[in-house]
Amino acid sequence: MKTSMTYRNLQGHTLLEIMIVAALIGSVGFFAMSNLREKMPGYYLDRATTQLVNDLTSARMRAISQALPADVSINSSAKTYSIWVDTNTNGTAEASETVKRSLADVPGLDLRTFSSSLTFSPRGRLPGINKYWISRLEVGNVGKRYVYVLPSGLVQATRKPMDWSPDVD
Repeated sequence: MKTSMTYRNLQGHTLLEIMIVAALIGSVGFFAMSNLREKMPGYYLDRATTQLVNDLTSARMRAISQALPADVSINSSAKTYSIWVDTNTNGTAEASETVKRSLADVPGLDLRTFSSSLTFSPRGRLPGINKYWISRLEVGNVGKRYVYVLPSGLVQATRKPMDWSPDVD
């Protein structure tokens, strides 16, 4: 069997061709990284908002499913919060009854709340007539997110404050 390879097939690529390809890959990578760096604060803000909404919704569901009040306490300066459902009804917050969460790992997050605590009733509502809860999250200059807990217990996130809401600044 005879193979017919030409000299050109054995040469490979020239140094100039390799340098051009490396320069193209480097420039595309540079522009991709700079674009990604600009988008990261918005991603952090969305992630923190989603985490807070999910945890508040979870606290409401725990209150409903266990037919017990669920207390949420927020420490804005430390960017932490805890959810407590007194499952053994002894009035003491024990480690097995408390879920502690933190938003402190979100770079540049500013967390402000209208009230530092809220309680979901066993029916999943906020006790009291027309009672609601508001939190504002902000990362740098990418915008603000508002998290509302309405009297019905519904947890909602918006990009703009609602007309009726007080300022949480």
